[in-house]
Amino acid sequence: MSLADRRLPRAAPPPSRGVHHLALNTDDMKATIDFYARVLGMPLVHALRVPTGVGVGPGNRGNPPFEILRHYFFDAGVEFLGPIDVGAGTQSIYFHDPNGIRLEYSCQRGDGDDVRVLERWTQTRDEALDELRSLSDDAQWLDAVTRHLPASR
Repeated sequence: MSLADRRLPRAAPPPSRGVHHLALNTDDMKATIDFYARVLGMPLVHALRVPTGVGVGPGNRGNPPFEILRHYFFDAGVEFLGPIDVGAGTQSIYFHDPNGIRLEYSCQRGDGDDVRVLERWTQTRDEALDELRSLSDDAQWLDAVTRHLPASR
């Protein structure tokens, strides 16, 4: 059986692949802009009103059913380092969460929607155990965290 046939099981597919924008209802757009721009540090990058006829009637593209709906976009990008080639055709970016913990997000070049990062990086059980035994000699714990790994590639 090839490694491609032994993908790790997933509980469920992720609900989204990213966030395009966030829609908020507000009675005070000026206060909302001040909050996001000044308090959260997310600068306003685009402001528009949806044209008449798009909010209701046959021109509606899924917008809430209101005329002259306002759309304001804020830059919510987090500072990051990368992308960096980290091996096996994988690129990573690094960033910090609100607690200062450095996180890594990886993607496999050329995979498109057929993501195979885990296949390229999944170790055999013995390979993982070689490292994990330097942390603990608890056989039950070692078995619990490695039993899902393949015996061979």
